[in-house]
Amino acid sequence: MAGMTKILPVPYYVQESPVHCQSTCLRMYAEYLERHKLRSATKAAETPIPEIWKQINTGNARPYKIQNSHANMMWWLETNFPPLKFTKKTTMDPDGALYWVIRSIDAGFPVMASVSHKRVAGHIILLVGYKDYAPDMCVAGADFTPAPAVMVSKIIAHDPYGAFDPSLSSAFWGEKRWHAGMSLAGGGQAGPGRGVELAVENVNRRRTTAARAGNFELMSAGF
Repeated sequence: MAGMTKILPVPYYVQESPVHCQSTCLRMYAEYLERHKLRSATKAAETPIPEIWKQINTGNARPYKIQNSHANMMWWLETNFPPLKFTKKTTMDPDGALYWVIRSIDAGFPVMASVSHKRVAGHIILLVGYKDYAPDMCVAGADFTPAPAVMVSKIIAHDPYGAFDPSLSSAFWGEKRWHAGMSLAGGGQAGPGRGVELAVENVNRRRTTAARAGNFELMSAGF
């Protein structure tokens, strides 16, 4: 039995500097909402990525006067796209995290994920789809035929810093995040971090020495 696959048409951008992961993901999210969900009176999808960074990290209007606040990221989207309301899901359960991501993607909303691993203490990526998802199934019948093995699900992510996750075994991240990159005629860019496939356990905070190790921290809207 083939697993289910769904990938949202979210444009991709390479982050302009090492600190712009969050604002780059917000720009991707804003452009997707503008094209497929609702218009923004503030033209948020046209806001330069460095300006988004300033608004959520140093701007006077932001509700939390600290940098790298997830609440400020969600506030920026809510402010520019009313009446959407964003929610942050925190769990240490991979199955619960996968269910939440699939539920959000099926509703038509990407998911921002806070991750860490051996290369970074904190990073934001955008989850735009899933691949080969097959929910648990029992096979009915008197012969008790074993159920087919559940397929291994993959999360499809836009990582603005390139193919950055160590599980990808790629050198095209950091200074090489622009490798073979180009602007696309339909909007957005190509690059090695566009549409990478990650196991669900790779979209959480994996660095054991970092704060909140083991957490899945997921932000989305619409339900």
